[in-house]
Formats: sequence, C-alpha cells, structure tokens
Amino acid sequence: MITSLFATVLANALVGQTPEAYFPLVAGTVRIYEQEVNSGGKKYKSRIIETVQGETTIKRFEMVPDPTELDPTNEKKVWIEEKAIPVTSSVDGNDPEYTYYKTVGDRVFIVGTAQGELLIQAFPILAFPKNDDRSTWLYSGNVTVMGAPAPTLIEGEAYIRKAYKYKNKEYPAIESKATYKFQLGGGIEALSEQTSIYAKGIGLVEFSETGRLGKEVTKVQRRLVQIDIPTAP
Repeated sequence: MITSLFATVLANALVGQTPEAYFPLVAGTVRIYEQEVNSGGKKYKSRIIETVQGETTIKRFEMVPDPTELDPTNEKKVWIEEKAIPVTSSVDGNDPEYTYYKTVGDRVFIVGTAQGELLIQAFPILAFPKNDDRSTWLYSGNVTVMGAPAPTLIEGEAYIRKAYKYKNKEYPAIESKATYKFQLGGGIEALSEQTSIYAKGIGLVEFSETGRLGKEVTKVQRRLVQIDIPTAP
C-alpha cells in the first residue's frame, strides 16, 4: 500500500489525464519485450516486438431482415464498421498477430483479434483510475481462445501505484489486476490471473500471468526492454 503522501502526489499527477497517457497508441511506436514462460517444469524465453499501426477501419457483417421483402425470413447482409488502432505482435520473428484497440471514455477495449475483423463483442482491458480512486470493470461475454469463442467472465481493477523506474528514470504509473474465467466446453474451465503495469508516456512496462487449466499451471513474465517512439514532424 502506498503512503497517503505518495497517493496525493501521484493523484495530482493524474488529474486531467486520460487512458491514452498510460496506454499510448502512437502510430510507428515499437516496443520490445523479453518474456519467460514456465510450464510443465520447463522455461521458455522469447522476444516480442509490438508495433503500433495507424488507425484503420475493421468490419464484420450481420444478417438482418430485409425490409424490402414481404417474407420476414428473407435477410440481407449488412456490414458493421468500426475505427480502431491495430497493434501487431511478433514472437521471435514469427508472423505478426493483430490486436485492435479503441479507447472510449476512461476505458480501453479490444475490438478485434484477427486482421481486419471486428469482434461481435468488444471487451475492456483497462479502466483508468481518476485521482486516488480505484477503477473497476466487469465483462461477461465471449472472448476468442485458440481461435474459437469461449464464454468468459472478466473482473478487473486498476489503481495508482508508486512511480515506475525505467532506464534510470521514474515515471508516474498505474497497475491493473484482472481475472479471466474461460468456459472451454465439456465442463472445462480455464483461469488466468493477470497483473499489468503501465507507465505514463510509455505504456505497458511489465506483465505477469498465472494460468490454470486443470492441474496445469503456466506462469508468464514479460518486461519492456526497449521502446522507440516516432518524433513529431
């Protein structure tokens, strides 16, 4: 628990801030992470390169009743579009995967997890804490797991923490904790407990996860080692 003095100083630093300050999505930004995964008694190390792309439009289609038809069962295809910011992630030089983000008010949502495709249900990954308060979020719906939608319950909270030191410089920071409960079918439930630290002007600097599937436990540690932010023209 941080002291009341620290809380006051850091809260003042956050007044008037928005999620973009701690979850910046500036096109051209490259973040490099080192990651270690412990699973089944073995350790695996990897290097992840994240690149923020420019804002784009992603879409999906829905079938809706066609008002021009007398038969109400006749449907037509309608495209649903949404503006979002894609971030590509490449692990050890493999083909990049796409995640699309959108900020609405004090919350950051994932709105797409496949190239160019808009999710039916966006889900929140961060609610920005204002002043010295904690923020919370709750989501119940589908999340894509291993390429298929899985009913998921997400419970999260975020709060102001002590300054984070990166490259010998201290930054105001927030910390979030989230629990994901996945129903994978056949009565199988998976659990993911995640902790993330975001530094002002940088974004995600540390991430840890403990995942449980039956008796299997997987632990992930990820830390930012390099960031390149494009300079304004």
